Amino acid sequence: MRNEKTQDPAIIQMPQMLIAGGSSRNVGKTSVCLRLIERYAKLTDIVALKVTRVYPGEEEYHGNHGEMLSGNGFRITEETHGSSMKDTARMLRAGAKRAFYIETTEEALQEAFQAFTLLAGTSSAFVCESRSLRKIVKPGVFVLIRQAGTFTAKKGFNLLEPLADLTAVFNPQAQTSAAIAGRIRWDGCRWMADPEISAK
Repeated sequence: MRNEKTQDPAIIQMPQMLIAGGSSRNVGKTSVCLRLIERYAKLTDIVALKVTRVYPGEEEYHGNHGEMLSGNGFRITEETHGSSMKDTARMLRAGAKRAFYIETTEEALQEAFQAFTLLAGTSSAFVCESRSLRKIVKPGVFVLIRQAGTFTAKKGFNLLEPLADLTAVFNPQAQTSAAIAGRIRWDGCRWMADPEISAK
């Protein structure tokens, strides 16, 4: 559960957004997002978003999304085909009305997000796979997932843990993503979550 004594760095209030972040790659963030999109896309328009903070030398991990980052330090790509195995394409197949991918440097994160809202508006329900975005956006639900057992977390993970509305340990053999998604609901205006969960 969120520690109210922790200073919240977010400057943008978006209760209509859910953010799923993780300790590292492959901890079930996309799976949780897909399950929520599948469940609620029949009830409301959902805009899906994946945000990747790019560090020098990490380009190979993020796939080929076209031209280099803009002079402002970010690139926004709208997914228009649901046939590939990219996460944004999977989000479209799950039922998202639109899906976007943001690649950004840390310094350009706020500007990139503001540019995204100009493209997508702010009236839909949003399902976002990111961790860094929590630094500037306070969503309806911030779910933070870490892998089971001993793990090496990405830099800054411990600073975001107190901000999580829902925390979980991901175990792919136990279908943890279904358990995590089951604790989250859309009430027509905002995302809401049950108190802390430790799914094992």
